[in-house]
Amino acid sequence: MIWRRFLLAGLIFFNIFLLYNLIWSDNGIFAYLELKTARHNSSSALTAINEKALDLSQEIRWLKTDRAFTEKMARSR
Repeated sequence: MIWRRFLLAGLIFFNIFLLYNLIWSDNGIFAYLELKTARHNSSSALTAINEKALDLSQEIRWLKTDRAFTEKMARSR
């Protein structure tokens, strides 16, 4: 009878410990949500940077090959 109480108390304590780790620890839900937000922001920034790099690459190609574009850019600047 007393062993059952000790076992029950131990299991309850263990469940409380697991619940604490699930929610508030460094690997818990809140940390996961922060990482998910940071990943989304980084992904958005990477997409914007890739688009800018593509635009610059296209402009470099035009400057190398298209004389009219080169003259137009020189006049505008």
